[in-house]
Amino acid sequence: MGARAARDFRIVHLATHAEFKPGRPNNSYIQFNSQRLPLDRFKELGFDKPPVDDCGILILYR
Repeated sequence: MGARAARDFRIVHLATHAEFKPGRPNNSYIQFNSQRLPLDRFKELGFDKPPVDDCGILILYR
């Protein structure tokens, strides 16, 4: 996500894997290569800084 911090993009498309488990948001995660991002930390990706105005697509595979 370093490229996102360096410049604004009008369209963001992520296709990755995820695991959704019942209970608290940190029980579920999005898999990025060798790193898991718990859903309660999703805001840390910074899609609101600056906001993605035109299009944001998140495709998650199990």
